[in-house]
Amino acid sequence: MWKIALQEDAEAWNTFIGALYTKGMTEETTQLVVSDGTKGLPNALERHLPCVPHQRCLLHKIKNIADHCGYTDWVLDPTLPPAEAVRQATQTRKQAVLKSLC
Repeated sequence: MWKIALQEDAEAWNTFIGALYTKGMTEETTQLVVSDGTKGLPNALERHLPCVPHQRCLLHKIKNIADHCGYTDWVLDPTLPPAEAVRQATQTRKQAVLKSLC
Protein backbone atom coordinates (compact mmCIF):
# COMPACT_ATOMS: atom_id res chain seq x y z
CA MET A 1 0.00 0.00 0.00
CA TRP A 2 1.17 3.53 -0.67
CA LYS A 3 -0.21 7.03 -0.14
CA ILE A 4 0.79 10.49 -1.26
CA ALA A 5 0.96 12.94 1.67
CA LEU A 6 1.81 16.63 1.82
CA GLN A 7 4.33 15.96 4.59
CA GLU A 8 5.60 13.13 6.76
CA ASP A 9 4.21 14.43 10.03
CA ALA A 10 2.57 12.44 12.83
CA GLU A 11 -0.94 13.04 11.46
CA ALA A 12 -0.06 11.70 7.99
CA TRP A 13 1.68 8.67 9.48
CA ASN A 14 -1.23 7.99 11.86
CA THR A 15 -3.60 7.97 8.89
CA PHE A 16 -1.32 5.66 6.88
CA ILE A 17 -0.51 3.20 9.70
CA GLY A 18 -4.18 3.23 10.73
CA ALA A 19 -5.17 2.23 7.19
CA LEU A 20 -2.60 -0.57 7.21
CA TYR A 21 -3.91 -1.69 10.58
CA THR A 22 -7.47 -1.93 9.25
CA LYS A 23 -6.13 -4.02 6.33
CA GLY A 24 -4.59 -6.54 8.73
CA MET A 25 -1.19 -5.20 9.74
CA THR A 26 -1.18 -5.86 13.48
CA GLU A 27 1.34 -6.57 16.21
CA GLU A 28 0.79 -10.26 15.52
CA THR A 29 1.53 -9.94 11.79
CA THR A 30 4.45 -7.48 12.05
CA GLN A 31 7.89 -8.40 13.38
CA LEU A 32 9.80 -5.17 12.68
CA VAL A 33 9.33 -1.74 11.13
CA VAL A 34 12.35 -0.23 9.36
CA SER A 35 12.30 3.43 8.34
CA ASP A 36 14.52 6.23 7.07
CA GLY A 37 14.24 8.31 10.25
CA THR A 38 11.14 10.32 9.47
CA LYS A 39 9.98 12.34 12.48
CA GLY A 40 6.25 11.53 12.54
CA LEU A 41 6.42 7.74 12.23
CA PRO A 42 7.45 6.79 15.80
CA ASN A 43 4.31 8.39 17.28
CA ALA A 44 2.07 6.55 14.81
CA LEU A 45 3.81 3.25 15.54
CA GLU A 46 3.42 3.81 19.28
CA ARG A 47 -0.28 4.40 18.77
CA HIS A 48 -1.03 1.50 16.40
CA LEU A 49 1.79 -1.03 16.92
CA PRO A 50 3.28 -0.27 20.36
CA CYS A 51 5.03 -3.61 20.85
CA VAL A 52 6.59 -3.87 17.38
CA PRO A 53 10.29 -2.93 17.30
CA HIS A 54 11.22 0.06 15.13
CA GLN A 55 14.69 0.29 13.61
CA ARG A 56 16.40 2.98 11.60
CA CYS A 57 17.47 1.75 8.16
CA LEU A 58 21.20 1.04 8.27
CA LEU A 59 21.66 2.01 4.62
CA HIS A 60 20.21 5.46 5.36
CA LYS A 61 22.44 5.83 8.42
CA ILE A 62 25.56 4.92 6.45
CA LYS A 63 24.58 7.20 3.58
CA ASN A 64 24.00 10.10 5.98
CA ILE A 65 27.41 9.53 7.56
CA ALA A 66 29.08 9.51 4.15
CA ASP A 67 27.17 12.61 3.04
CA HIS A 68 28.36 14.60 6.05
CA CYS A 69 32.00 13.51 6.24
CA GLY A 70 34.63 16.19 6.09
CA TYR A 71 36.82 16.04 3.02
CA THR A 72 40.08 17.50 4.28
CA ASP A 73 42.35 15.02 2.53
CA TRP A 74 41.15 15.59 -1.02
CA VAL A 75 43.48 14.75 -3.87
CA LEU A 76 42.38 16.95 -6.75
CA ASP A 77 43.16 15.95 -10.32
CA PRO A 78 44.95 18.96 -11.85
CA THR A 79 43.94 17.90 -15.36
CA LEU A 80 40.23 18.45 -14.64
CA PRO A 81 38.32 21.73 -14.34
CA PRO A 82 38.18 22.73 -10.64
CA ALA A 83 34.49 21.96 -10.10
CA GLU A 84 34.85 18.52 -11.73
CA ALA A 85 38.02 17.79 -9.73
CA VAL A 86 36.22 18.58 -6.47
CA ARG A 87 33.20 16.46 -7.51
CA GLN A 88 35.45 13.54 -8.38
CA ALA A 89 37.48 13.85 -5.15
CA THR A 90 34.29 14.03 -3.11
CA GLN A 91 32.92 10.92 -4.80
CA THR A 92 36.19 9.03 -4.28
CA ARG A 93 36.26 9.95 -0.58
CA LYS A 94 32.59 9.05 -0.14
CA GLN A 95 33.18 5.62 -1.71
CA ALA A 96 36.13 5.02 0.63
CA VAL A 97 34.03 5.96 3.65
CA LEU A 98 31.17 3.70 2.56
CA LYS A 99 33.55 0.82 1.92
CA SER A 100 35.04 1.13 5.41
CA LEU A 101 31.57 1.17 7.01
CA CYS A 102 30.33 -2.00 5.28
